[in-house]
Amino acid sequence: MKPPPRVIPTPGWLRPVIRWATRVSINAPAWVPNWLKNAPLKLTSLILRAWIAIVR
Repeated sequence: MKPPPRVIPTPGWLRPVIRWATRVSINAPAWVPNWLKNAPLKLTSLILRAWIAIVR
């Protein structure tokens, strides 16, 4: 029998940051380049990956 997968909870302070990054990306004007629109989301992803690596 396999052991259950270990679930790593996201930190509470990261949820508002994720919401903010999503809002910024979605509400950016059409003339803004894609790399700049997605920068907050990519930064948040990097922070979350680092957090998971530290917790493990």
